[in-house]
Order: sequence, then C-alpha cells, then structure tokens
Amino acid sequence: SLSHKDTNKILIVYKKIQENIKKDFHKKISLIYNRVFYKENFQKKKYHNNKNFNLVFVGRLIRGKSPEMIIKSLQKIDKVTFTIYGDGPERSRLENLIISLGMQKKVFLKGYEKNIVLLDNLKKFDAFIMYGKYFEFPKTIIESILIGLPVIMNKNPSSFLDEYKGLKILWVNDNQSSYEKCIKQIIEDKINLKKMAIENFKIINKEFLPSYNSKKYSQLLNELI
Repeated sequence: SLSHKDTNKILIVYKKIQENIKKDFHKKISLIYNRVFYKENFQKKKYHNNKNFNLVFVGRLIRGKSPEMIIKSLQKIDKVTFTIYGDGPERSRLENLIISLGMQKKVFLKGYEKNIVLLDNLKKFDAFIMYGKYFEFPKTIIESILIGLPVIMNKNPSSFLDEYKGLKILWVNDNQSSYEKCIKQIIEDKINLKKMAIENFKIINKEFLPSYNSKKYSQLLNELI
C-alpha cells in the first residue's frame, strides 16, 4: 500500500485485481489489458472438418493450471489430438502421465515456443482448452479469441470474472467427464464453432487489439506529463 500511496497511477490488467487495492487508491487505477501481438494473417479461416479434432493449450505448467485432467479426459475419445506448449515444474509429471496412459500418439508436450511462432501456429488448431483455478484473464485467452479459436475451460472460478461476460465460452465443470462430454459434442458437430468464434471476435477486438492498447497507453502518458 505504500507504493500505491506514492504513485500517480496504478495499472491493472484485469478488473479482479482492483479488489486487492485499497478503496482510497481506486481513483488512481487505470485498466489496460495485456498487450498481445496480432496480425490479420494469424486469423483462423477453416474450422473442424470431421477428421482429427486438434486441441491446444499454451501456458505455464504449474499446479492450478496443469492440463492433467484434460489429458485424462481424452483417453476414450478417438480422432483427437492435444498439443501442449509451455514449461514448468509440472512438466515431468505430465510426461510420465502421457507415457503411463499410452497416449504418446495423442498428446504432444512441446515445451516453450517463441510467441511469434505460436501465434502463427494457433490457427491450425480447432480449439483452445485449459484448466485453471486462478482468477485471471491471461494473454493466451486474448490471443486465442483474436485468432478465432473457440475456448473450452472450467467455469470455476473464471466464469465469475467480468472479462468473460458476453463471450461465448464452452464452460465445463471441474471433472474429466465434463471435459469429455464437451469435446464429444464438438466432434459430433453439435456446436457451431465458427459462429462462436466470429461472435467472440466482435466483442474482444474492441479493447484487445494492439492499436487500442497503444492508444490507451498514449492517453495515460499524456495525463502524467
């Protein structure tokens, strides 16, 4: 709180953070979402074609964000692959899990990858999928939606965040069967992924494109000068 008292502005990257700041300092808060890199050629054009359904996750492999439950939910589903980009303390445990389940041809743990390469590759996947127990609105979600990927994630606690309101997210419960059911519904074409992606892009591109963020930063600097 001492740093909040002495500063002119407090930048937050999603609204929930405001709850950790004393009300005395709320007038100093400026909400500017994480800046992401985006180009139109990153945009997804083709959607699920009844062949393999390709899922992707990008993020730190830590407790509370580990995709272990997702991996287990895919055991009984045919024609599905899951690619994981990221590194962290849970990596070796996930590698052992993939081997123990005999899922080496279905789940691919790629490790760290440069952001520019990731963004160019995301459009090749059919959906972004994650499990998380933190109140956050990460860059990976912004990037996925801007590129045109539908998002599958557990609703507790993320669905309570303001940033997700209005977005078409495929919410699931915190268990394997819920993830499995959702993925099967998509593979069986019971969910219009393209329509969902288009609606989400219309909502999210208003505040999350780099040009918008740059404008907000410029306004902020002008206020401070």
